Amino acid sequence: MALKQTSRTRVPTPADFIPFQEGAVKTPVAGLISNWATAEPDRVAMVGAGTALTYSQLNGLANQIATGLLEALGKGNHPVAILLDKDPNAIFASIGTLKSGNFYAGLDPSSPTAYLKSVCDDLGPKILLTSKPFKTLAEKVAGTNTKIYLVEDWLEGMPQGEPSLRVGMDATAAIYYTSGSTGKPKGVMISQLGLWHRTFSSVNTLMFSPSDRTCMPFSISFGWSTTPLFGTLTTGGTIYLYDFAGKTPQNAAEWFIDHQITNAPIPAGFFKQFVSNTNEEYPSNFPDMRLIFVGGDTISGDYLLLWQKQFSDGCILAYGFSSTEAGPITRTFYRTDSEITETSLKFGVPAIGVEILIVDEDGQPVPRGEYGEIALRSQGKMTGYWKQEALNEQKFIADPDHPEETLLLSGDMGRLTQNNDLEFLGRKDFKVKIRGFLVDLKTVEDTLAELPAVREAAVKTYRRKKGDLSLAAYLAFEPSKIIPIRDLKKQLSGELPTYMVPQYFCILEKLPRSTSGKVNSHLLPAPNKQRPDLETPYRSPQDEWETKLANIWQEILEISPIGTEDNFFDLGGDSLSALEMTLEVEKTFSFSVPQKFFQKPTIYHLKTLLNSTKSVQGAEEATNLFSLRSYTGEQRHTRRNRTSKDKEDLLKRVFRKRKLGKSIDRLIDLMVARYITTHSYQTASQWIVHWSKNQAVRKMFYSRRYDLFATWLKDIQGNSDNADELFQRSMVTNLNYRLRLFKNNKKADKTLRDSDIQSEIAELKSSTSIYWSSLGELIESTISDEFDKFFPIVGLHHLTDAISMGKGVILLSFHGVMAPLRFLPLKWRLGIDITTISYQIALAQSNLAKDALNSGPIRSTMNAELALFGHRILQNGGVINILGDSSDPYGKEYQITVGGRAYPIKTGFAELAINSGAIVLPHFGRVLPDGRPEMIILPPLEDSETIEQLMQQYQAFINDVWIHYPEVVRWVKIQNHYKKPIVNTR
Repeated sequence: MALKQTSRTRVPTPADFIPFQEGAVKTPVAGLISNWATAEPDRVAMVGAGTALTYSQLNGLANQIATGLLEALGKGNHPVAILLDKDPNAIFASIGTLKSGNFYAGLDPSSPTAYLKSVCDDLGPKILLTSKPFKTLAEKVAGTNTKIYLVEDWLEGMPQGEPSLRVGMDATAAIYYTSGSTGKPKGVMISQLGLWHRTFSSVNTLMFSPSDRTCMPFSISFGWSTTPLFGTLTTGGTIYLYDFAGKTPQNAAEWFIDHQITNAPIPAGFFKQFVSNTNEEYPSNFPDMRLIFVGGDTISGDYLLLWQKQFSDGCILAYGFSSTEAGPITRTFYRTDSEITETSLKFGVPAIGVEILIVDEDGQPVPRGEYGEIALRSQGKMTGYWKQEALNEQKFIADPDHPEETLLLSGDMGRLTQNNDLEFLGRKDFKVKIRGFLVDLKTVEDTLAELPAVREAAVKTYRRKKGDLSLAAYLAFEPSKIIPIRDLKKQLSGELPTYMVPQYFCILEKLPRSTSGKVNSHLLPAPNKQRPDLETPYRSPQDEWETKLANIWQEILEISPIGTEDNFFDLGGDSLSALEMTLEVEKTFSFSVPQKFFQKPTIYHLKTLLNSTKSVQGAEEATNLFSLRSYTGEQRHTRRNRTSKDKEDLLKRVFRKRKLGKSIDRLIDLMVARYITTHSYQTASQWIVHWSKNQAVRKMFYSRRYDLFATWLKDIQGNSDNADELFQRSMVTNLNYRLRLFKNNKKADKTLRDSDIQSEIAELKSSTSIYWSSLGELIESTISDEFDKFFPIVGLHHLTDAISMGKGVILLSFHGVMAPLRFLPLKWRLGIDITTISYQIALAQSNLAKDALNSGPIRSTMNAELALFGHRILQNGGVINILGDSSDPYGKEYQITVGGRAYPIKTGFAELAINSGAIVLPHFGRVLPDGRPEMIILPPLEDSETIEQLMQQYQAFINDVWIHYPEVVRWVKIQNHYKKPIVNTR
């Protein structure tokens, strides 16, 4: 449902108002200004810089600029950069550019030089038009192919007659560059027709009239400038140039009265200062002011109440919502006797020629009352971004009601209320990911601004050396209410979650603002990386340990200096940086960081703890290291013919902490697997199939497994009628799983973090096992078209589609067929790395692995390290495979029901998915009856906002696989299943 123009309260119509006729022939706005120069040449058009220009004079000067451009460029539609201040030169230079058939891009000299140069580089104009005061700046920002012209030169030698040129309405008229606060500055292209519609909408909504004396506070580089500039000059009014920058509210109030200003566009930031600091009984309550239009930011009802007290009864306030891309979108009008409540601060009247829809992520309209992105049918919308075709495809979508037309996605979020109001919810761009959490910068800014001591606040992101984003807050305090940052952070911590509290705080006398009143993010200084003001006095490091620790903290927190008694979190540390610090300390000192450290997180305390645990860890080193290596299967056998001692060691690995009498079945598996690996991969695969079909083998060696499987099958499926067929497949699956124990190679192991597809293939080919080496050779020699012949994949398109979205992909499964049988062929086929994250192979993935021989127990940090590792892969759009959350002995458990029994499981994949926004694809593997390993990739899990929702989907996935593919579940899992408590469903 669309929000359309209604008959709500409007601006009263002045007696001399001449409306634009919608059905009239549309002509360029510069031509409408020329019409006034012909009809009333002596009417005052503009006042500023100590001079007044009539329409005739203004039109003549614009004609001179147009003639100069035509001589320099010839006829065409070319970009012209205009580097001029808020002065008369800029006005007739922009109008002259329109008359020449070219299009202008204004450059505000007050903007940072680097920003101006980036705009010029993107625009690539052949001409940069400026004046003598800005010639040096122009030379710095102009490109090598841009020629600089001075306005003064053309005004002396060019004729003032109208150029004999017909300008088409489809021609580009202007490019307005965005501020770049949401990324690289983008050029918004407006056509002559779009400029006419924006002017038409402003005139007929705000009732611009010949008697108006309109304040013009904006640079021509700013999109909002079109409203006062062309709204006034196309209707015969007078423009009064004025710059709010550097002016006090009292200065502005006196100027309004002295010049009898009737219309004043005021940026929201200055408006708040204005009504808060001018006297309630200011002379005559601005009797000439009939209209104030406020925009650029939100305002609260308190400021409207102040405005009502200070302005005369005839004044109307228009609270506007607009964008550079769309122009005027919607406004709400207030009288001095309007009832003001916070809930009334919504936008209720769309601009003329504008319809508003709320759409979902697929571009489909949502029902009234639901939230979504604001989309626009607007005759004044941009034609597109300059040189940004890919972005244009994202911003323009098909209109569901008018297939031949397009809708413009505004990038703003909102909803249509039941009262037909538009509720604005802020920019999509203001939402950023901080440590995997979605953060609305506006929420942080508003929370800061509401603190009693804070007068102004702004928040922006800062990218740390390692690529992570952190928040930097910029504050201006009330003069008499300055408080220490540590106290400010405490107040903020009571209002916001930890991940939304800025790491850096910068105190300024006032925040830099653009002419629109918005904070100019380009002028905000880089975050202060010096040690913040702390209650604890600074104590420098006293020895080698403290110095090393301080260096680690400084590198991670990017703050210097750091004292040995400084609290890690008072310095700006958070849980993520604490994790990084912990891992780096353990890697450097080869000792675990005790949990006691976090009771007093200082360098001195950490050094004391590390020293106190040194002797204890040294005594336990051999036992713990052996346990870790055994747990991860690090012990490798490098000879085909093992000695009796080798075999004894192998049995110790398999049967650790188990009684031999209960491990006969596993011993059989081990012996069979050992035999299998002496054959090539393809020969072994066929042998396994024949072995599994031998009834005598089944009765002699696998009778206990068969009874277990049949019992489990009956519990899961309700019957065991097909137990024989399914058990045969189950044997193939389980025998393949045991082969992993013999994947040893000739060279030292590399951590998975440092490996790539080629090195994994090389490791397989170099294996001492004929089975694994031949598998590596087969994968390497198989061309893409033949992969399904050896390694079939069902649902591969789900993965390729997910990868193409660039959000990162989590392949989610449970322990089953040996990973190389599925993932190495998949990675080779797609040419991508897929890292498997599982506690059982944690050491191989750890950055600490290379220090394992010299360190104490490190398993307590492994889970956190892998979470960080996986998150960074996903942030870069990569793919990870997660399995075995239930095998992780650390962290909080979550209970799911599988096969009617309760399973404690970890929520790691769900936390990663929600924090990173990654797509979750459930998958599993099985071995087909002919011995080929098959991978089945299912459609993605539904997007969820809570861990609970994702865990429920994971539970459903496992149950569905167990019921329909029971042969993929390993026997040891079935045995453990009966150790789980039964879930009472009654």
